[in-house]
Amino acid sequence: MPALWLLLCACLLPSAATAQSLTSLAGLGGSSSSSSDEERAIQAQREATTTAEQEADALTQSLERLRSRVQTPAGAPPAPLSDQELGQIQTRWEERVPANASQEVLEKLLTDEREAIAALKAGIEKSAAEQANLVAQPGNGRSDLASLQQRVQETATPVTAEPGESKALTQARQQRRSAEHRRATQELALRQEEQSTIETRQRLLDVQLQTQRRELLERTPRVAWLNQRIADRARQQLEQQVQQTQAAENDTAEASAAVRELAQQNSALAAQILAHNDRLVKERQDLASDEYRQSQLASALRDTQARLRLGGSASVGQWLWKQRVALPTVNTIQSRRKATLRQLAELRLALFNASERRFSLNGTATVAATRA
Repeated sequence: MPALWLLLCACLLPSAATAQSLTSLAGLGGSSSSSSDEERAIQAQREATTTAEQEADALTQSLERLRSRVQTPAGAPPAPLSDQELGQIQTRWEERVPANASQEVLEKLLTDEREAIAALKAGIEKSAAEQANLVAQPGNGRSDLASLQQRVQETATPVTAEPGESKALTQARQQRRSAEHRRATQELALRQEEQSTIETRQRLLDVQLQTQRRELLERTPRVAWLNQRIADRARQQLEQQVQQTQAAENDTAEASAAVRELAQQNSALAAQILAHNDRLVKERQDLASDEYRQSQLASALRDTQARLRLGGSASVGQWLWKQRVALPTVNTIQSRRKATLRQLAELRLALFNASERRFSLNGTATVAATRA
């Protein structure tokens, strides 16, 4: 019996040691999980702190740009131009264009003027929108300032450590709170600067807008002049070609029938090209007129947007009714569309016939050269 008792105790001792080891391992596993959660929380606080610092830096830069802008002297707005002054400016610009400028130079000038006009129109639209926003800003700005001041006060309160929270996590939360306080402070300063400089920025925008409109007024006649100059140059060259083909046709009076037919067809093609050039000039003039009407409509729409921002619904309704009355009817637009499609079909047919005639003439010339 004593021997059996000693053997049983010897078997039970390893089991107790094993249980104690398992208990200690479980404790280590729980401690590891808690440490991992705390590290993730600290990392989340650090990422939020970085985001708040970046936003605060962006607000600081915006504030510096705004202060630099309002410190720039506005200057005097440009004086309005009379028709005579505008004509003199256009005359001086025309004199700077060489009289013997080639077709390529004129086309390049036309492209540059069109691009400059498009940029001016975009700038005018942007300036007008900013001006309308400034007019409608004060009411909304005061409510924003109240909420921002409350946020600054809330973020100024220091962080208190929660029960069981580690010192590292508390410091991370405090750093986030400080970054958020800096962001709220910079945003409040920016909004206050915007409110206090509304009148100054309105004057700057007004001068900028008037300057852009005056430049647009000076550049617009140049497009029509260049179009006419290009059309005249092209017509002059085509008229010379028509005269040359007619002279060649007269010189073939005693030639063979194939040569006379070829000269007649060349003369007819030259006259047809001249007629198509005249039609192209007319279409360019129509395009310029449409672009002018489009610019007028865009300007009226910008004025309407400004009225909508200011809440003038009655004046907006009256303006919309005037615009509706001035618009062409659906039948008029449909008839214009049908006429344009008909002209396009005629041009395509003429192009096809010209191609067929060219191939036929090439064959006739080859046969005539072989016989000769």
